[in-house]
Amino acid sequence: MRNPLPFFLTQKTMKKTYVSTRTISLNTSVIDKNGKAHQIAFEHGTTTPFVRYGKFSTTDPIIQEALEKDGGFNRLFALESVEETKKAPAAPAQGSDGGNKDPENNTALEEITTVAQARDYLVGLNDGLTKTYLKNKEVVLEEAGKRGITFPNLG
Repeated sequence: MRNPLPFFLTQKTMKKTYVSTRTISLNTSVIDKNGKAHQIAFEHGTTTPFVRYGKFSTTDPIIQEALEKDGGFNRLFALESVEETKKAPAAPAQGSDGGNKDPENNTALEEITTVAQARDYLVGLNDGLTKTYLKNKEVVLEEAGKRGITFPNLG
């Protein structure tokens, strides 16, 4: 079956997963080509029942490039896998701040009541957000809004 969208309306996304080479968790920072620092957390490693080193995944090409040019690449951490997908770009109704302002397209997560729960949910989406970046309620709500997510019971 032919793709119903023209080639210029499809977007390739590469999700790269990096793994720490020596520890179950690693916190580091990298500088991107624009001079901006990004905090990277290799998490969810374990020592039981066997050693599994911490991992970090992102779809952000700027962070991917910064990680691969960092001095710790292939020394402290390495590229574990690359997953390529094609997806049609979302066309949400945008407000002046760039957030999704169409209430019909928002996902309301009423079970999330604390900033920590909201932060964990956003990091779990695996689209480049880290707990370090989501440092306060305002940043959490801004990033959730960009993704069409609301937390109506957030305290």
